[in-house]
Amino acid sequence: MTKKLPTIVIIGRPNVGKSTLFNRVIGKRHALVDDQPGVTRDRLYGQGDWDGVKFLLIDTGGVDGTGNALAKAVFSQTKQAISEADALWLVMDGRAGPVMLDVDVLNLARKSSKPTFYILNKMDTNSVTELSLPTFHEAGFDMMYPISSEHGRGVDALLDATLAVFKAEQSGSAVEDEPIKGIRVAIVGRPNVGKSTLTNTLLGSERMVTHDMAGTTRDSVDIAIESQGEQFVFVDTPGIKRKSKTETKLDKFSAIKALQAAERSDVVLLVIDGSEGITHQDLQLAKQIYKRDRPIAVIVNKWDKILDKKLTTKKYNDYIEEQFQEMRDFPVHHISAKTGEGISGIWALIKRIDRAARCQIPTSRLNKVLQTLQAHHHLPAYRDHHVKLNYITQTGIQPPEFVIFTNFPTGIPAAYRRYLSRGIQEELGMPGLPIRLKFKRK
Repeated sequence: MTKKLPTIVIIGRPNVGKSTLFNRVIGKRHALVDDQPGVTRDRLYGQGDWDGVKFLLIDTGGVDGTGNALAKAVFSQTKQAISEADALWLVMDGRAGPVMLDVDVLNLARKSSKPTFYILNKMDTNSVTELSLPTFHEAGFDMMYPISSEHGRGVDALLDATLAVFKAEQSGSAVEDEPIKGIRVAIVGRPNVGKSTLTNTLLGSERMVTHDMAGTTRDSVDIAIESQGEQFVFVDTPGIKRKSKTETKLDKFSAIKALQAAERSDVVLLVIDGSEGITHQDLQLAKQIYKRDRPIAVIVNKWDKILDKKLTTKKYNDYIEEQFQEMRDFPVHHISAKTGEGISGIWALIKRIDRAARCQIPTSRLNKVLQTLQAHHHLPAYRDHHVKLNYITQTGIQPPEFVIFTNFPTGIPAAYRRYLSRGIQEELGMPGLPIRLKFKRK
Protein backbone atom coordinates (compact mmCIF):
# COMPACT_ATOMS: atom_id res chain seq x y z
CA MET A 1 0.00 0.00 0.00
CA THR A 2 1.37 3.43 -0.95
CA LYS A 3 1.74 6.30 1.47
CA LYS A 4 1.45 10.01 0.80
CA LEU A 5 4.65 11.92 0.28
CA PRO A 6 5.96 13.80 3.33
CA THR A 7 5.16 17.47 2.95
CA ILE A 8 7.28 20.56 3.67
CA VAL A 9 5.57 23.95 3.66
CA ILE A 10 7.56 27.17 3.17
CA ILE A 11 6.17 30.12 5.16
CA GLY A 12 7.32 33.65 5.96
CA ARG A 13 6.71 37.31 5.30
CA PRO A 14 6.96 38.71 1.74
CA ASN A 15 10.23 39.10 -0.14
CA VAL A 16 12.45 36.94 2.08
CA GLY A 17 13.29 34.47 -0.72
CA LYS A 18 10.70 31.71 -0.25
CA SER A 19 10.15 31.20 -3.97
CA THR A 20 13.88 31.29 -4.71
CA LEU A 21 14.35 28.53 -2.13
CA PHE A 22 11.45 26.57 -3.63
CA ASN A 23 13.02 26.78 -7.11
CA ARG A 24 16.46 25.88 -5.74
CA VAL A 25 15.14 22.69 -4.12
CA ILE A 26 12.74 21.61 -6.88
CA GLY A 27 15.39 22.31 -9.51
CA LYS A 28 13.37 24.34 -12.02
CA ARG A 29 11.93 27.80 -12.32
CA HIS A 30 8.40 26.97 -11.23
CA ALA A 31 7.54 29.76 -8.80
CA LEU A 32 7.71 33.36 -9.94
CA VAL A 33 10.74 35.19 -8.54
CA ASP A 34 10.99 38.98 -8.44
CA ASP A 35 12.03 41.65 -5.97
CA GLN A 36 8.45 42.86 -5.58
CA PRO A 37 6.88 41.80 -2.26
CA GLY A 38 3.97 39.37 -2.56
CA VAL A 39 4.84 37.80 -5.92
CA THR A 40 3.65 34.33 -4.85
CA ARG A 41 -0.02 34.48 -3.88
CA ASP A 42 -1.30 30.93 -4.35
CA ARG A 43 0.01 27.72 -2.86
CA LEU A 44 2.48 26.22 -5.31
CA TYR A 45 3.29 22.49 -5.24
CA GLY A 46 6.45 20.72 -6.39
CA GLN A 47 7.97 17.26 -5.86
CA GLY A 48 11.55 16.95 -4.64
CA ASP A 49 14.03 14.12 -4.11
CA TRP A 50 17.00 14.33 -1.73
CA ASP A 51 19.24 11.44 -0.77
CA GLY A 52 16.63 8.90 -1.88
CA VAL A 53 13.77 10.55 0.04
CA LYS A 54 10.90 11.90 -2.03
CA PHE A 55 8.83 14.75 -0.65
CA LEU A 56 6.28 17.40 -1.56
CA LEU A 57 7.30 21.05 -1.22
CA ILE A 58 4.66 23.80 -0.95
CA ASP A 59 5.45 27.48 -1.47
CA THR A 60 3.01 29.96 0.10
CA GLY A 61 2.26 33.66 -0.26
CA GLY A 62 3.94 36.10 2.09
CA VAL A 63 2.17 36.95 5.35
CA ASP A 64 2.19 40.77 5.35
CA GLY A 65 -0.16 41.71 8.17
CA THR A 66 -1.78 44.61 6.30
CA GLY A 67 -5.29 43.34 6.94
CA ASN A 68 -6.66 44.12 3.47
CA ALA A 69 -8.89 41.63 1.68
CA LEU A 70 -6.12 40.15 -0.47
CA ALA A 71 -3.74 39.81 2.50
CA LYS A 72 -6.46 38.01 4.45
CA ALA A 73 -7.03 35.62 1.54
CA VAL A 74 -3.30 34.86 1.28
CA PHE A 75 -3.12 34.36 5.06
CA SER A 76 -6.00 31.87 4.82
CA GLN A 77 -4.10 30.02 2.06
CA THR A 78 -1.02 29.85 4.29
CA LYS A 79 -3.00 28.40 7.20
CA GLN A 80 -4.51 25.75 4.91
CA ALA A 81 -1.02 24.85 3.67
CA ILE A 82 0.28 24.54 7.25
CA SER A 83 -2.53 22.09 8.00
CA GLU A 84 -1.18 19.86 5.19
CA ALA A 85 2.43 20.04 6.41
CA ASP A 86 4.61 17.41 8.06
CA ALA A 87 7.31 20.07 8.57
CA LEU A 88 7.59 23.84 8.19
CA TRP A 89 10.37 25.98 6.76
CA LEU A 90 10.06 29.46 8.27
CA VAL A 91 12.15 31.70 6.02
CA MET A 92 13.48 35.07 7.21
CA ASP A 93 15.79 37.71 5.76
CA GLY A 94 19.00 37.16 7.72
CA ARG A 95 20.58 40.39 6.54
CA ALA A 96 17.61 42.53 7.62
CA GLY A 97 17.39 40.97 11.07
CA PRO A 98 14.17 39.89 12.83
CA VAL A 99 11.07 42.04 12.44
CA MET A 100 7.66 41.84 14.08
CA LEU A 101 6.15 39.98 11.13
CA ASP A 102 8.77 37.22 11.56
CA VAL A 103 7.64 36.79 15.17
CA ASP A 104 3.97 36.70 14.05
CA VAL A 105 4.77 33.90 11.60
CA LEU A 106 6.77 32.13 14.33
CA ASN A 107 3.71 32.18 16.62
CA LEU A 108 1.58 30.82 13.78
CA ALA A 109 4.04 27.94 13.31
CA ARG A 110 4.16 27.18 17.03
CA LYS A 111 0.38 26.94 17.21
CA SER A 112 0.50 24.20 14.57
CA SER A 113 2.85 22.00 16.67
CA LYS A 114 4.55 20.98 13.39
CA PRO A 115 8.37 20.51 13.32
CA THR A 116 9.68 23.93 12.28
CA PHE A 117 13.07 24.83 10.80
CA TYR A 118 14.10 28.46 11.19
CA ILE A 119 15.90 29.58 8.03
CA LEU A 120 18.00 32.73 7.75
CA ASN A 121 18.16 33.44 4.03
CA LYS A 122 20.52 35.76 2.12
CA MET A 123 23.46 34.59 4.24
CA ASP A 124 26.04 34.78 1.45
CA THR A 125 29.13 34.98 3.70
CA ASN A 126 30.23 33.72 7.13
CA SER A 127 30.73 37.27 8.41
CA VAL A 128 27.12 38.22 7.67
CA THR A 129 25.94 35.02 9.38
CA GLU A 130 27.97 35.72 12.54
CA LEU A 131 26.50 39.21 12.84
CA SER A 132 22.88 38.05 12.33
CA LEU A 133 22.58 34.95 14.55
CA PRO A 134 22.61 36.73 17.96
CA THR A 135 19.78 39.10 17.05
CA PHE A 136 17.53 36.19 15.99
CA HIS A 137 18.35 34.29 19.19
CA GLU A 138 17.23 37.31 21.21
CA ALA A 139 13.95 37.41 19.27
CA GLY A 140 13.10 33.85 20.35
CA PHE A 141 14.40 31.75 17.46
CA ASP A 142 16.46 28.76 18.55
CA MET A 143 18.06 26.27 16.12
CA MET A 144 18.63 28.22 12.89
CA TYR A 145 19.84 27.33 9.40
CA PRO A 146 21.76 30.09 7.59
CA ILE A 147 21.44 29.69 3.83
CA SER A 148 21.68 31.51 0.53
CA SER A 149 18.82 30.20 -1.58
CA GLU A 150 20.10 32.19 -4.55
CA HIS A 151 23.54 30.56 -4.50
CA GLY A 152 22.66 27.27 -2.79
CA ARG A 153 24.84 27.84 0.28
CA GLY A 154 23.60 25.81 3.26
CA VAL A 155 20.60 24.31 1.45
CA ASP A 156 22.04 20.78 1.54
CA ALA A 157 22.42 20.94 5.35
CA LEU A 158 18.83 22.17 5.65
CA LEU A 159 17.57 19.28 3.52
CA ASP A 160 19.62 16.76 5.49
CA ALA A 161 18.18 17.97 8.78
CA THR A 162 14.60 18.16 7.53
CA LEU A 163 14.51 14.84 5.75
CA ALA A 164 16.09 13.03 8.68
CA VAL A 165 12.67 13.51 10.27
CA PHE A 166 11.02 11.70 7.37
CA LYS A 167 13.45 8.83 6.80
CA ALA A 168 12.35 6.82 9.82
CA GLU A 169 8.71 7.20 8.81
CA GLN A 170 9.43 6.07 5.23
CA SER A 171 11.47 3.00 6.14
CA GLY A 172 9.57 -0.14 5.28
CA SER A 173 6.80 1.78 3.57
CA ALA A 174 6.35 2.28 -0.14
CA VAL A 175 5.96 5.91 -1.15
CA GLU A 176 4.23 7.17 -4.24
CA ASP A 177 6.85 7.59 -6.93
CA GLU A 178 5.07 8.52 -10.12
CA PRO A 179 3.75 11.99 -10.95
CA ILE A 180 0.01 12.49 -10.72
CA LYS A 181 -1.78 11.13 -13.75
CA GLY A 182 -5.03 12.28 -15.28
CA ILE A 183 -6.48 14.54 -17.95
CA ARG A 184 -4.48 17.77 -17.76
CA VAL A 185 -6.68 20.84 -18.04
CA ALA A 186 -5.34 24.41 -18.36
CA ILE A 187 -7.66 27.26 -17.41
CA VAL A 188 -6.58 30.38 -19.30
CA GLY A 189 -7.95 33.82 -20.04
CA ARG A 190 -7.58 37.53 -19.50
CA PRO A 191 -7.13 38.83 -15.95
CA ASN A 192 -10.22 38.88 -13.74
CA VAL A 193 -12.53 36.78 -15.94
CA GLY A 194 -13.07 34.28 -13.11
CA LYS A 195 -10.45 31.58 -13.72
CA SER A 196 -9.63 31.03 -10.04
CA THR A 197 -13.29 31.13 -9.02
CA LEU A 198 -13.96 28.44 -11.65
CA THR A 199 -11.08 26.33 -10.31
CA ASN A 200 -12.36 26.70 -6.73
CA THR A 201 -15.89 25.73 -7.76
CA LEU A 202 -14.66 22.67 -9.66
CA LEU A 203 -12.45 21.58 -6.76
CA GLY A 204 -14.99 22.30 -4.07
CA SER A 205 -12.45 24.18 -1.89
CA GLU A 206 -10.81 27.56 -1.92
CA ARG A 207 -7.45 26.38 -3.26
CA MET A 208 -6.76 29.54 -5.29
CA VAL A 209 -6.83 33.11 -3.98
CA THR A 210 -9.81 34.91 -5.52
CA HIS A 211 -10.16 38.69 -5.41
CA ASP A 212 -11.60 41.33 -7.69
CA MET A 213 -8.15 42.78 -8.43
CA ALA A 214 -7.02 41.94 -11.96
CA GLY A 215 -3.95 39.69 -11.96
CA THR A 216 -4.47 38.05 -8.57
CA THR A 217 -3.12 34.70 -9.79
CA ARG A 218 0.48 34.97 -11.00
CA ASP A 219 1.74 31.38 -10.99
CA SER A 220 0.54 28.36 -12.96
CA VAL A 221 -0.51 26.00 -10.19
CA ASP A 222 -1.11 22.26 -10.68
CA ILE A 223 -3.99 20.79 -8.66
CA ALA A 224 -5.14 17.16 -8.85
CA ILE A 225 -8.71 16.00 -8.27
CA GLU A 226 -10.77 12.88 -8.84
CA SER A 227 -14.30 13.32 -10.19
CA GLN A 228 -16.77 10.71 -11.38
CA GLY A 229 -14.09 8.03 -11.02
CA GLU A 230 -11.60 9.82 -13.28
CA GLN A 231 -8.41 11.76 -12.48
CA PHE A 232 -7.97 15.39 -13.56
CA VAL A 233 -5.03 17.75 -13.09
CA PHE A 234 -6.05 21.41 -13.29
CA VAL A 235 -3.60 24.18 -14.08
CA ASP A 236 -4.91 27.60 -13.01
CA THR A 237 -2.86 30.21 -14.85
CA PRO A 238 -2.05 33.92 -14.67
CA GLY A 239 -4.24 36.25 -16.67
CA ILE A 240 -2.66 37.16 -20.02
CA LYS A 241 -2.72 40.90 -20.65
CA ARG A 242 -2.54 42.79 -23.91
CA LYS A 243 1.05 43.53 -24.90
CA SER A 244 0.48 47.25 -24.48
CA LYS A 245 -0.46 46.63 -20.86
CA THR A 246 2.26 44.09 -20.12
CA GLU A 247 4.55 46.59 -18.48
CA THR A 248 6.76 44.54 -16.17
CA LYS A 249 9.07 41.57 -16.64
CA LEU A 250 6.86 39.77 -14.10
CA ASP A 251 3.77 40.19 -16.31
CA LYS A 252 5.72 38.94 -19.34
CA PHE A 253 6.92 35.89 -17.41
CA SER A 254 3.33 35.23 -16.28
CA ALA A 255 2.13 35.31 -19.89
CA ILE A 256 4.85 32.83 -20.88
CA LYS A 257 3.93 30.58 -17.94
CA ALA A 258 0.27 30.58 -18.97
CA LEU A 259 1.05 29.57 -22.57
CA GLN A 260 3.51 26.92 -21.33
CA ALA A 261 0.76 25.53 -19.10
CA ALA A 262 -1.54 25.35 -22.12
CA GLU A 263 1.15 23.53 -24.12
CA ARG A 264 1.51 20.77 -21.51
CA SER A 265 -2.24 20.31 -21.09
CA ASP A 266 -4.60 17.90 -22.82
CA VAL A 267 -7.55 20.31 -22.83
CA VAL A 268 -7.60 24.12 -22.57
CA LEU A 269 -10.57 25.97 -21.11
CA LEU A 270 -10.52 29.52 -22.47
CA VAL A 271 -12.55 31.56 -19.99
CA ILE A 272 -14.18 34.76 -21.24
CA ASP A 273 -16.34 37.31 -19.44
CA GLY A 274 -19.79 36.85 -20.92
CA SER A 275 -20.90 40.27 -19.68
CA GLU A 276 -18.10 41.95 -21.64
CA GLY A 277 -18.17 39.85 -24.81
CA ILE A 278 -15.26 38.73 -26.98
CA THR A 279 -12.24 41.02 -26.86
CA HIS A 280 -9.27 41.28 -29.21
CA GLN A 281 -7.14 39.72 -26.47
CA ASP A 282 -9.49 36.70 -26.26
CA LEU A 283 -9.08 36.17 -30.00
CA GLN A 284 -5.29 36.51 -29.91
CA LEU A 285 -5.03 34.13 -26.97
CA ALA A 286 -7.19 31.54 -28.76
CA LYS A 287 -4.95 31.79 -31.84
CA GLN A 288 -1.79 31.34 -29.76
CA ILE A 289 -3.20 28.20 -28.15
CA TYR A 290 -4.72 26.80 -31.34
CA LYS A 291 -1.46 27.09 -33.28
CA ARG A 292 0.12 25.01 -30.50
CA ASP A 293 -2.39 22.24 -31.43
CA ARG A 294 -4.17 22.31 -28.06
CA PRO A 295 -7.92 21.53 -27.98
CA ILE A 296 -9.92 24.53 -26.76
CA ALA A 297 -13.35 24.89 -25.20
CA VAL A 298 -14.71 28.43 -24.74
CA ILE A 299 -16.15 28.87 -21.26
CA VAL A 300 -18.52 31.84 -21.13
CA ASN A 301 -18.38 32.87 -17.46
CA LYS A 302 -20.51 35.40 -15.54
CA TRP A 303 -23.58 34.28 -17.48
CA ASP A 304 -25.62 35.38 -14.45
CA LYS A 305 -24.55 38.99 -15.15
CA ILE A 306 -26.01 39.12 -18.67
CA LEU A 307 -28.51 41.97 -18.53
CA ASP A 308 -30.29 41.13 -21.78
CA LYS A 309 -32.48 38.22 -20.69
CA LYS A 310 -33.63 37.72 -24.30
CA LEU A 311 -30.10 36.76 -25.26
CA THR A 312 -30.21 32.97 -25.57
CA THR A 313 -27.17 30.72 -25.44
CA LYS A 314 -27.68 29.96 -29.15
CA LYS A 315 -27.59 33.66 -30.07
CA TYR A 316 -24.47 34.12 -27.98
CA ASN A 317 -22.86 31.06 -29.59
CA ASP A 318 -23.64 32.50 -33.03
CA TYR A 319 -21.93 35.71 -31.92
CA ILE A 320 -18.86 33.75 -30.76
CA GLU A 321 -18.75 31.81 -34.04
CA GLU A 322 -18.81 35.07 -35.95
CA GLN A 323 -15.99 36.53 -33.84
CA PHE A 324 -13.71 33.49 -34.00
CA GLN A 325 -14.16 33.05 -37.78
CA GLU A 326 -11.85 30.21 -38.87
CA MET A 327 -11.80 28.89 -35.30
CA ARG A 328 -15.58 29.15 -35.07
CA ASP A 329 -16.20 25.49 -34.30
CA PHE A 330 -14.84 25.53 -30.73
CA PRO A 331 -17.25 23.92 -28.26
CA VAL A 332 -18.88 26.62 -26.10
CA HIS A 333 -20.21 26.20 -22.56
CA HIS A 334 -22.03 28.84 -20.49
CA ILE A 335 -21.51 29.04 -16.73
CA SER A 336 -21.50 31.18 -13.65
CA ALA A 337 -18.49 30.12 -11.60
CA LYS A 338 -19.83 32.20 -8.72
CA THR A 339 -23.31 30.61 -8.50
CA GLY A 340 -22.33 27.18 -9.85
CA GLU A 341 -24.65 27.36 -12.87
CA GLY A 342 -23.45 25.05 -15.65
CA ILE A 343 -20.41 23.78 -13.74
CA SER A 344 -21.42 20.11 -13.73
CA GLY A 345 -21.39 20.03 -17.54
CA ILE A 346 -17.70 20.96 -17.69
CA TRP A 347 -16.58 17.48 -16.57
CA ALA A 348 -18.36 15.76 -19.49
CA LEU A 349 -17.07 18.42 -21.91
CA ILE A 350 -13.46 17.86 -20.84
CA LYS A 351 -13.76 14.09 -21.19
CA ARG A 352 -15.43 14.40 -24.60
CA ILE A 353 -12.65 16.65 -25.93
CA ASP A 354 -9.91 14.43 -24.48
CA ARG A 355 -11.45 11.27 -26.01
CA ALA A 356 -11.63 12.96 -29.42
CA ALA A 357 -7.97 14.05 -29.21
CA ARG A 358 -6.94 10.47 -28.37
CA CYS A 359 -9.24 8.86 -30.95
CA GLN A 360 -7.74 6.47 -33.50
CA ILE A 361 -9.86 6.04 -36.61
CA PRO A 362 -9.54 2.82 -38.65
CA THR A 363 -7.85 3.37 -42.00
CA SER A 364 -10.81 1.88 -43.89
CA ARG A 365 -13.19 4.37 -42.28
CA LEU A 366 -10.83 7.27 -42.96
CA ASN A 367 -10.64 6.43 -46.65
CA LYS A 368 -14.43 6.29 -46.93
CA VAL A 369 -14.51 9.79 -45.41
CA LEU A 370 -11.87 10.95 -47.91
CA GLN A 371 -13.86 9.53 -50.84
CA THR A 372 -17.04 11.24 -49.63
CA LEU A 373 -15.29 14.57 -49.20
CA GLN A 374 -13.84 14.37 -52.74
CA ALA A 375 -17.23 13.44 -54.19
CA HIS A 376 -18.88 16.47 -52.58
CA HIS A 377 -16.15 18.90 -53.58
CA HIS A 378 -13.85 18.01 -56.46
CA LEU A 379 -10.18 18.96 -56.25
CA PRO A 380 -9.23 21.50 -58.94
CA ALA A 381 -6.54 20.73 -61.51
CA TYR A 382 -2.97 21.78 -60.86
CA ARG A 383 -0.98 23.09 -63.84
CA ASP A 384 -3.15 21.06 -66.20
CA HIS A 385 -2.56 17.94 -64.09
CA HIS A 386 -5.32 15.94 -62.46
CA VAL A 387 -4.54 15.80 -58.74
CA LYS A 388 -5.37 12.50 -57.07
CA LEU A 389 -5.78 11.86 -53.37
CA ASN A 390 -4.85 8.18 -53.23
CA TYR A 391 -5.41 7.28 -49.59
CA ILE A 392 -5.22 8.55 -46.00
CA THR A 393 -3.88 7.04 -42.77
CA GLN A 394 -3.64 8.23 -39.18
CA THR A 395 -0.10 8.60 -37.81
CA GLY A 396 -0.60 10.13 -34.35
CA ILE A 397 -2.86 11.34 -31.56
CA GLN A 398 -2.94 14.38 -29.24
CA PRO A 399 -3.31 16.06 -31.62
CA PRO A 400 -4.67 13.59 -34.18
CA GLU A 401 -2.28 13.50 -37.13
CA PHE A 402 -3.08 12.24 -40.62
CA VAL A 403 -1.12 11.75 -43.83
CA ILE A 404 -2.76 11.89 -47.26
CA PHE A 405 -0.79 10.36 -50.15
CA THR A 406 -1.19 12.17 -53.46
CA ASN A 407 0.50 12.55 -56.84
CA PHE A 408 0.97 16.34 -56.38
CA PRO A 409 1.33 17.46 -52.71
CA THR A 410 2.06 21.04 -53.78
CA GLY A 411 -1.00 21.13 -56.00
CA ILE A 412 -3.57 21.14 -53.18
CA PRO A 413 -4.81 24.69 -52.44
CA ALA A 414 -4.94 25.98 -48.87
CA ALA A 415 -8.73 26.33 -49.04
CA TYR A 416 -9.09 22.65 -50.01
CA ARG A 417 -6.76 21.62 -47.20
CA ARG A 418 -9.01 23.47 -44.74
CA TYR A 419 -12.04 21.74 -46.27
CA LEU A 420 -10.45 18.32 -45.75
CA SER A 421 -9.45 19.20 -42.18
CA ARG A 422 -13.01 20.21 -41.33
CA GLY A 423 -14.36 17.00 -42.79
CA ILE A 424 -12.01 14.89 -40.69
CA GLN A 425 -12.82 16.96 -37.61
CA GLU A 426 -16.50 16.23 -38.17
CA GLU A 427 -15.69 12.52 -38.40
CA LEU A 428 -13.92 12.74 -35.04
CA GLY A 429 -17.12 14.15 -33.61
CA MET A 430 -15.34 17.27 -32.42
CA PRO A 431 -15.48 20.29 -34.73
CA GLY A 432 -12.76 22.74 -33.83
CA LEU A 433 -10.35 20.08 -32.55
CA PRO A 434 -6.83 20.87 -33.80
CA ILE A 435 -5.52 18.21 -36.17
CA ARG A 436 -2.37 17.91 -38.24
CA LEU A 437 -2.90 17.08 -41.88
CA LYS A 438 0.15 16.29 -44.01
CA PHE A 439 0.45 15.49 -47.70
CA LYS A 440 3.06 13.16 -49.17
CA ARG A 441 3.84 12.10 -52.71
CA LYS A 442 2.83 8.54 -53.48
